[in-house]
Amino acid sequence: MSSKTEFEKFSREMAHIPIYLSDLSLDQILEQPLFIQMKKYAQLQFTDVYKFIYQGSCGWAHLSKLGDNTHIKHYLAEELVAATETKDFDELLETLDLKSGLGRVNLRSWKEQFGDDIELLWKLMLRAQKNSPTTMDLFIERWGEFSEWIHQKVITYPVEAEKLVIEWLELVNTIASEITEPIELPMVSHSLMYKRYYSPSYRIIMEEDLFPV
Repeated sequence: MSSKTEFEKFSREMAHIPIYLSDLSLDQILEQPLFIQMKKYAQLQFTDVYKFIYQGSCGWAHLSKLGDNTHIKHYLAEELVAATETKDFDELLETLDLKSGLGRVNLRSWKEQFGDDIELLWKLMLRAQKNSPTTMDLFIERWGEFSEWIHQKVITYPVEAEKLVIEWLELVNTIASEITEPIELPMVSHSLMYKRYYSPSYRIIMEEDLFPV
């Protein structure tokens, strides 16, 4: 069985394993975008964390698997038109990674502030695509940190899933070390639990492009 086939099999299982953040101080939480994400979205599953690390360290390279830029831009326009009113937990931008500077811009919040015109957002997306990491270095670094937090029990999960979690962590690390470009990383969708509770609708941009220093 190939690594990517094995990944697909594991992902179906990992999408149903919840993940928890230990009792940390506010300062500790605010130091790590992933901790902030886990504190805010209590229904996160393992695949949602993989997606978070992927996007923060690789940008939106995965979208190119869905078609060329014309198709991606058309899909953006459709999703923005369909965006509903903002929810209580929505923010305009959520930081994905402090080193890459990438973040998720919420389409519901964007529409509330900027309307349905996609040109500015598309421009920001293209800038993010251009400036995103082009190697696997940052993903491997972040996956290593994530694995260490699990080892230290800073991040926990149901004990009955331990064997599966250990194998998943090792498999992803193996895949990441065998490839050279972020686009080669396998994609995952958000878990059904995450979709049900949070209705994710966002795009990846550089934080400094939206909020210049």
